Amino acid sequence: MSDAFSIFIDPRFNGVFSQTASLQSAKDEVNFDVESLHAEARGAITSAVRATRAGDSDPNARIALILGEAGFGKTHLLAASLRRLAVQGQLYPAVIQMTSPVTDADYDRWMLEAVIRELNNPYFGIPRLGDDAKALLGLLPAEDAAPFRQAVQDEDRALCQRLAHEFAPRLADEMERRAHGRAVPAPEQIAMLLVRRGSAPEWYPPLIDLAHALLAQLGTADARTFKAKAEAGDLDCLEAVPPLARSLRRFIHQRTNNVVSEDFVKALLLHYGGDLAGFDALGGHAAETEVPGLSFAPLERPEQYRRRLGDISTAARAVDGAFVLAFDQLESFWSLANESLYVRAIEKAVNLVQEFPNISIVLASLRNVYEELHDKLVQSTRDRIRLSLAPAYLKPPNRNQLRTLFERRMERVARMADMEDTAPLMDLIPDWLVEGLVGARIREALSELARFRAMALNLERLPEEAEFFDDAAPAAPVPQSARDYAKAWQDHLDQHTAFDVPETDDDRLDLLRWAASALAAELAPVQVRAEASTLTETQTKGLQLTFSGGEAGQSEMRFLGICTAINRDYRLAKQIESVRRHAGDARPVIVGKQRFPRSKSAQVAGPLDKLRAAGGIVVDFEPADWQMLSAAKRFVEAHQSEGGFRAWRAETGFLLSRIAPLRAIFLPTIEISAPAPEMEREPEERDHAAPPPEVTPAGSAPEDRADALEPEAAEDLDQIAEVESSEEPAEPAMTEEAVIDFKKHEARAAASDRFQVFLGTSDAKTPIYWDPHHPEDRLLNFGFLVTGDPGSGKTQTLRVLIDAMARADYPMCILDFKNDYADDRFAKPLGLSVYDVSRAGLPFNPLHPVPGMQGEVQPIRHIHTISEIFQRVFGLGTQQQAKLKNALRQGFEDRGINLQHWYRAGEITAPGFGDVVEYLREHKESQTLLNRVDPLFDLGLFPSDETAPLTFGDLLEKKIVLDLHDLPNDEIKAAIAELIIIQAHGHALRGEAPRVLRRLFVFDEAWRVKDSQRLQEMAREGRAFGIAIAIGTQFPVDIPDDLAGSLETQIFLSNSEARHQAATVRKLCSSTSTVEGQRVWQKAASLGQLQGFIRNQHYKPYRLITVYPHYLRSAEPEAVATPAE
Repeated sequence: MSDAFSIFIDPRFNGVFSQTASLQSAKDEVNFDVESLHAEARGAITSAVRATRAGDSDPNARIALILGEAGFGKTHLLAASLRRLAVQGQLYPAVIQMTSPVTDADYDRWMLEAVIRELNNPYFGIPRLGDDAKALLGLLPAEDAAPFRQAVQDEDRALCQRLAHEFAPRLADEMERRAHGRAVPAPEQIAMLLVRRGSAPEWYPPLIDLAHALLAQLGTADARTFKAKAEAGDLDCLEAVPPLARSLRRFIHQRTNNVVSEDFVKALLLHYGGDLAGFDALGGHAAETEVPGLSFAPLERPEQYRRRLGDISTAARAVDGAFVLAFDQLESFWSLANESLYVRAIEKAVNLVQEFPNISIVLASLRNVYEELHDKLVQSTRDRIRLSLAPAYLKPPNRNQLRTLFERRMERVARMADMEDTAPLMDLIPDWLVEGLVGARIREALSELARFRAMALNLERLPEEAEFFDDAAPAAPVPQSARDYAKAWQDHLDQHTAFDVPETDDDRLDLLRWAASALAAELAPVQVRAEASTLTETQTKGLQLTFSGGEAGQSEMRFLGICTAINRDYRLAKQIESVRRHAGDARPVIVGKQRFPRSKSAQVAGPLDKLRAAGGIVVDFEPADWQMLSAAKRFVEAHQSEGGFRAWRAETGFLLSRIAPLRAIFLPTIEISAPAPEMEREPEERDHAAPPPEVTPAGSAPEDRADALEPEAAEDLDQIAEVESSEEPAEPAMTEEAVIDFKKHEARAAASDRFQVFLGTSDAKTPIYWDPHHPEDRLLNFGFLVTGDPGSGKTQTLRVLIDAMARADYPMCILDFKNDYADDRFAKPLGLSVYDVSRAGLPFNPLHPVPGMQGEVQPIRHIHTISEIFQRVFGLGTQQQAKLKNALRQGFEDRGINLQHWYRAGEITAPGFGDVVEYLREHKESQTLLNRVDPLFDLGLFPSDETAPLTFGDLLEKKIVLDLHDLPNDEIKAAIAELIIIQAHGHALRGEAPRVLRRLFVFDEAWRVKDSQRLQEMAREGRAFGIAIAIGTQFPVDIPDDLAGSLETQIFLSNSEARHQAATVRKLCSSTSTVEGQRVWQKAASLGQLQGFIRNQHYKPYRLITVYPHYLRSAEPEAVATPAE
C-alpha cells in the first residue's frame, strides 16, 4: 500500500470530499474553486459588483440572474465568487438563504434581520492589514502588491516574510523620493512592519469591517481612541458613542451627499464597541444599551426596514465600498407552496436596486422554477431583468473541468498531509472514472468520488471499473435515522433564520438549565444535576452542577455564574470575584453574554487571572452561541418524542459538537482518558509509571490555593478596584504540602542509579518521569517536544530538562531566541557558557565544511548546502543563488582547496564569510544579491577558521547557550539557526552509535527552523548517536509530522484558541468528533498554567500532567546521576 493511497483513504480527510457547499466554508470554497467553470455566471456577478463600486446609477447594470439545476453549484459559485471579490477590498456581501416559511406581511422585517445576521458572520470576513501596511503597499503598483495581499489571505507566513523583504528596498526608495528631505525608515524596519502585519492581520466580519473603515477614514483623535479601546475590549469606549456618531454621520453626508439615520450610526458604533444592544438595534429591535440614556425604539414599518438597508449601502459608499445582496435558493419559497412570495422576493430585490444606487443584487434560482413563474412578475420587474445582463445558465463540467475539480480536493489533502506534490494523489484517479462522470452535476461527481474512496478503503486497493459501476462493493449505508435527523436539523436552521437571544440573566439561566437536562443523552453514563441559586451580594445568577456516575462512580462539582454586568465601576469584576468565592470546593465557571475583555489593563484582568489560577473556567458565550442554543432547544422539543432521536443525539453528540461553549461548561473531567496497562517494572521503580488518572477533577486547585493568590487589597469585594493585573501570567500558587511532595519525587530521581528527570505529577498525584534508559522499556528515541501558549509553562518545562542534564554533566547546545536561558541566574549555577551572538558573533566558522559519517569533508557539498539555506531563508532567486555559489567557490579556491576532493576533518583552513562578501563587492553585477544578504554580514557575526575561538567539534563537548535574542530580525535568526543545525548534524551523527544518551540540543521557538531537512534527519537518527533534541513551540501544528514523529516524549500545555486545542486533541486521539475526543477537547480548553498532557512509550495513550516548574526546584538536588556509559 503506497503512501499516497494511505493518505487518499485516510478518514481524517473525509470532510474534503463533501458534496455540499456552504457559506460557512467560503474560504474553502475558494480553494476548491474551478475558475473556468461557470464563466458566464462569474462574469455576471463581477460585472454587477464592479458597476456598484464604480457608482453606476443604472439599476440594470447592478443585477445578476443565475439559473441552474439542483446540484450544479449555485451556492458554491456565490460563496467563491463573492469571497474572491471581497479580497479585493471594501465589499460588504450578505448571502440570504431563502428557505424560511415567512409570510408576505413579515417579509421586510425578516429580510433586514437576515441581512444583519449575515453581515455579522465571518464567512466573508477577510484578514485586513493595518493602515500603515496598506499605506506602504499603496506605494507599489497594484499587480506587485497583489501577491502579498494574497499571501495574507492564505495565511502563508513564509511567503509574507519573503515578499516583505523583497519589497522593502523599493518602498524605502519610493518613500525617500516623496519625503522631500524628511527622514524615512530603513528597509529593515519596513520589512519588519510588513512581516508583523502580514503574519497577524486583523480579521473582521463585513459589518465590523464597515465600522472599522468608517472610523479609519474619519481619522479624528476621538475616532482613533474609540477604535483602540473597542479593540482592547474596554467597554468604557461606549460613552463616546453619541458624540462620535454625530461626527461620523456628518462625514458620511459629506462623502455621499446622502443622510443616514442617527440611530443606524449609533447602533453600528455600539456593535463595534462590544455592546450586544447595537446588534439588536441594527436588526430593527428595541434595545437598551450600556450607555445611560441611550436606547432604541423598534422599527415597525416596511419602509423603515428598507431605509435601514439603504443606510448600510450609503455607509459602504462613504468608504468607496459596495453593498451586495445575494438571494440563494429562491426556489425554496416555491417548494413551500408560496409562489407569491417567490415573485414578491424578486420584485422587492429589484426595487432595492432601483431605490438605492449603491446596492447590487444577485438572484440564484432553479431554472425551471424561474421560467414557470417568470410571467407572474410585474412588467416593470421583467423589463428591469431583461434590460440587465442576460440570465447566466450553469452547465455541467467538461472533462478538464471535472479533473480540475478533483485536483482541487487533492491539493487540500496534500497540504493537510504535508505532501509536496499532488501528482501521486491524482494518479490514483483513473481516467475511466473521470470519463464516466462527464456531463454529471457537480454534486453527483463529488458524491461518486467519495464513493470511490469508500470502496478503496473497504477493498484496501483501488476499485476496478466494472466493480465500481456495477456497485459490487458499495460503501456502508448511512443509518436512515442519522441521515434524516441531520437533514432535519439543517432544515430547521434554514427555515427559522431568527432565533431568540436571551435578554435577561434569568432567561440565560433557564436555557442553561435546559441544556443540563438535555445533555443526559450525550453524557451517559455520567449524570448531571443542576440547582439554581442567586448570589445576594452581586445578584449573580448561578447553577450548582454536580456530575456523577461513570465507570467507577466518580463525581465532580462545579459552580457556574452568569456574569453579564457592565464592565464599569468594577461591577463585572465584582461578579467574577463573587463566583470564585462562592464556588468553595467546586470548580468555578463563569459565563457571559459575549466575550470577556482581554486587555491586561481591563478592570476584570485581576479577577480573571485569579479565577483561572484557582482552576476556574472562563466561557465566552457569544450571541451566535446563545442563538444556536435557542435553536437547538426548539429542535429537541419538536422531536424528543420520536423513536431513534435520543439515540441519534447520543451517537452524534448533537449539542456538544455544535455549541462549543457547552463543552467547557458541561463536559466533566471524569473518564477523560481510557485506562492504559501499567508497564512491567522492577518493584522499586513501579511507582514511576503513572497509572490512569483518578477521579480528582483535572485542573482543580489544591485546598486554599485561591486564598494563597489573593492580595490583601481584595479581601473585601468593595476593594476589588485595588487589585492590579500583571502583564505576565502569575506563577500558579502551590501549597507547601504539594511543594514538599514535588521535592520528594525530585530527590528520588536524583538518587536513581540511572539518569531520569522528574517532570511533575499526574492527575492522580503520582510522579511522572522522563526515563530514557529504563532497563525493560527504553524510550524509542530521546526527542522531547513541548507546546503551549506564552505563559503556559514551556520554558519552565525545558529548563527542568536542561537543569537535570547539566547537573549530570551532559554536553548541550541551546539556541536561545528569547533570552530564556542566557540569564546568569539560570546559566551560572549549571555551568552553562553563554555566547552573545549579537555582540561577539558565532564562536565557530560556519563555512568550515561539515564532516560526513567517515569524518571526511568535501567542500563542494558544503557550498551547495550553504547556498540552499540562503536561498530558502532570504528568498533568493535562481540567479542570485548562482552568484552566491560562485562567491563561495572562489573563497575556497583562493586558498588552494580542491572543491571535489575529500579531506580529513581539520585538514583544510576554510575561508570566512568576509572573503565571500569581499568577492561580491568587487563584482557590481552581484549588488542586488549583496543588498539582500548584507544585513547578515554587516553585523560581523562570522569568524574565519583563523579567528574562531572554537571549532564546532569543540563546542559539542561543552555546555553552551547561543544567545540569539538581540539579533535584529527573524531572517538573521533563522539563517544562523540553520547554519548551526548543519554543523550539528554533521558532527553529531558520525563515529560510533552507542544508542545511549550523550548530549542535548534545545530549540525553543522552533517554528523558525521547522522546515529544516537536516533537523528532521538529526531527530530521526538521533537515537543511534545518543542525541536528545528538545523543541519548544506555541502550537501543535507548528511542527511537521515527520519531525514530531521523531520526538517520542510530547507535552501539550494549554492553548487558548479553539483551533489549536483541536490540533492537540487530534494528536492525542486522532479525532475531535468521538466522545473521547470531545472530552479531551473540553479538558484542553480548561487547562491552567503548567497543566497539560504527556505521552510517550511509558505513558500511553496519554496522561494529564502538572509540571513541577524549575523555579521551585532545589538549588542542589540531593543526588546526581552520571551519564549512562
